[in-house]
Amino acid sequence: MRILLFFIPYLAFSTFQSASAQEKWTTEKRKNGVEVQVKDAPGWPIKTYRAWVSFNGNQQEVIDYMLQWEKRIEWNYALTEIKVLHQHGDETIVYWRYDMPWPVEDRDLITKIIFEKQDEKTTFMRFTALPDYIPRKTDCVRIEKAIGYYRVVQLEPNIVEVASEAKSTTGGEIPSWVANMFIVDSPYETLKALKEHFLLPTH
Repeated sequence: MRILLFFIPYLAFSTFQSASAQEKWTTEKRKNGVEVQVKDAPGWPIKTYRAWVSFNGNQQEVIDYMLQWEKRIEWNYALTEIKVLHQHGDETIVYWRYDMPWPVEDRDLITKIIFEKQDEKTTFMRFTALPDYIPRKTDCVRIEKAIGYYRVVQLEPNIVEVASEAKSTTGGEIPSWVANMFIVDSPYETLKALKEHFLLPTH
């Protein structure tokens, strides 16, 4: 089995930012153009992460691809199931299920995602967990709390940056090496795969 990215998910986003700002970010991984940083998240069981990558591309093309939910399995690390549960205007509610490494049980997550165009160069997809939106399954563990965002920025005419920041609960106790995979390997692998998709000549 593999590990998950909690595509984890405007709960009180300003609170999220201000609390995060009090801690110091440290770089955990920098490779293939992707950088991942983490810091302590008081009141949460694991650290918060932020990660980013830039590549040749057009902001709208990247957003359009990210909003093709059924294709998320192609680049969202360890994602095995995804389903849109509700969509209205700029709000989408999505079910996610992730494969976890043995002996940890698989996790699932329901997120409310709000699409927000900040200006002509910057777009956010902010997300937060809705753990009771649908009944719980017996063969996986529901993530109760998560908050974060994806941000897509047109840095230059042909350069796009995609960044993510998130924190979450884990659905119970997990080994430390699995926690590290949550906050480092998962965002790294996800953004690397997204970048690689846009490096393909026929994307």
